[in-house]
Amino acid sequence: MKRLLIVLALLSIGITSLQAERKIVITNAFYGAGMDKVAYSSAKLAINLWLTKMTKTISGATSQILFYIDFSQLKKDTQEKGKIDTLITSSYAYMLHPDFYKKYFNKGWIKTESDGKPFLSYVILKRKNTQVKKNSIAHYYKYSKISKIVIQKYSMEHNLNLRYESTKKESKPALDLFFKKCDVAIVNEFSWKLMQELNPQLSHSLVAIHKTDRIFTPVFSLFSRKMEEKKKKLYLGAIKDIGISESGKQLMQIFKFNKLIKLNNSSLNKIEKFYKNFLALKKKYEK
Repeated sequence: MKRLLIVLALLSIGITSLQAERKIVITNAFYGAGMDKVAYSSAKLAINLWLTKMTKTISGATSQILFYIDFSQLKKDTQEKGKIDTLITSSYAYMLHPDFYKKYFNKGWIKTESDGKPFLSYVILKRKNTQVKKNSIAHYYKYSKISKIVIQKYSMEHNLNLRYESTKKESKPALDLFFKKCDVAIVNEFSWKLMQELNPQLSHSLVAIHKTDRIFTPVFSLFSRKMEEKKKKLYLGAIKDIGISESGKQLMQIFKFNKLIKLNNSSLNKIEKFYKNFLALKKKYEK
């Protein structure tokens, strides 16, 4: 559900902002790249329930959501039909097809983290007074494709040939490391800081051996280059005023985010560069 909070926020913003004399339809798309069937089904259910609830209050305007897990279908609908106004996606999805995003989408929004800034970093942990050796076991969160790529890249850079195992809970890799069920673990930096606050003993036993730049995010949105300016203004205006209205304040409280801010495509260049470096390293490593 954490992965969906900004998706739900966007739908609320789009729906409650469409107050116009003529009927306006804004088409949102959600691209669930890398999601398994269970996570994808949960995403569809949550978003559809939210949309059904919110559309009851609309007068003269509607908002809809299209779900994609197949990139070829998303690309076809974008190129041939041009029916998508906003695309909700992730760092993982973006870095797989950066040229597509840059060609058809421009600018959008992103949520801020608890410190008021956007984007996440990841930390790789080990136990203190131990060495990470070849064939060591590394644990990562199953539903974070980025985390596995980050630790694979680290493994290749240090010629470790790590063995990877996934967990179904976001904090479990670090806990598994603490209880000696693995040799290396990767978590996002905010999760790691929170875990240390809740259990200071972790700080005494575990140490970070690598931290990425702060360039990743589980979800953000981009506007179609063909989106009508009137629709775009409604979205941007609602984002700006989200902390003023009572419904906006409730939304922020329920889903625990500070605010939504504008996102430019240039902010995503580091994600693209990271993945290109990973692919180059992988090609060299597999020779």
